[in-house]
Amino acid sequence: MNRINVKNILLSIVTAIICFIVIEAGYRIIDPFPYFSKWEQDESEHGSLLQYDAGLGWAGVSNTEESFVTCSAKIITRHNQSGFRDIDHKKNETKKEAIVFLGDSFTWGYEVNFDEMFVNILRKDLPDYEIFNLSHRGYGTDQSLLAFRQWDHMRPLKLTILMFCENDFDDNSSTYRYKKHKPRYELVGDELVLTNTPVPKDRQWSEANAVKERPYSFKEHACIIFKSHFIHDMYYRIKNLYAVRQCIAEEPDPAGQREKYILTGRIIKELRDEVFRRRGRLIVAAIPSKKEALKTIGYIPYQHDIEKICKSMDIDYLDLSGYFKKTRRRAYYRLSSHWNRYGNRIASDAIYKHIKGVL
Repeated sequence: MNRINVKNILLSIVTAIICFIVIEAGYRIIDPFPYFSKWEQDESEHGSLLQYDAGLGWAGVSNTEESFVTCSAKIITRHNQSGFRDIDHKKNETKKEAIVFLGDSFTWGYEVNFDEMFVNILRKDLPDYEIFNLSHRGYGTDQSLLAFRQWDHMRPLKLTILMFCENDFDDNSSTYRYKKHKPRYELVGDELVLTNTPVPKDRQWSEANAVKERPYSFKEHACIIFKSHFIHDMYYRIKNLYAVRQCIAEEPDPAGQREKYILTGRIIKELRDEVFRRRGRLIVAAIPSKKEALKTIGYIPYQHDIEKICKSMDIDYLDLSGYFKKTRRRAYYRLSSHWNRYGNRIASDAIYKHIKGVL
């Protein structure tokens, strides 16, 4: 091999390295969402952030602060004195009317920092109202109803906003979800009866420990390849070609789906009546599935069902999917079904626009 060939090979390698660095830098500026390996992840299912609750199944640990690491984000989570990822509220401090948010991990702020949560963005946009966040990750509509019934803050209620997610139909029909027992409503005749309470307490709650550090991994800390935003985005896109964009057809269960639909509708009606009793107004906001945002082949959006429920009960309804379809930015994390900070901003803008029309 002569000197010219060696020089050309070295030049090609250097050029490739420079191109990789430029592309990687571009990704980190335009799409600044890192990746965390399985060695680094700790989602604290039991113990440090969540605790057993006989009525709700699980609730937040009061006045706690922990690191929360998923494949997409590393954040610090703090719970207030009531165990919610919310600010501390003082009773009767002001005469501001209350706006209460109910929901699951989207509303709890899964994988985003406190000031990036759409609820907290709205708090800044609506300074004349006292905004409460009574959500927890994994909560179904049934647990949201129970959490709202426990809320007693001695102030006038203006709005209650239920953030509804596609998996809520299954949550509401189950006594065990996300590795945890939960309560379940059943329809007995025309009566909504709460069952599976007190919620069984399994061994995981008794043996739960605080977050432990993962063992050091040279591979995860030393090599840029394993931390590359570009590499992980390419992996994500290739994976989508074979999996995410293909919707596997399953045999529908019309009877089972109808039962979930009827039960969820009855729970929402109970929530509406509870809000009305407190002289407030209920808004149901439907969260679009990531499959819908990715235009997954064969995926049928669930919103028609929840919109039909709301219309039959004269409940104010907001479908967020139209706002997400307009954005050119990635609103969901690559490897997660949750909103990133851009998605939270889209949601806050949409909800703000909607509620300003009814306030």
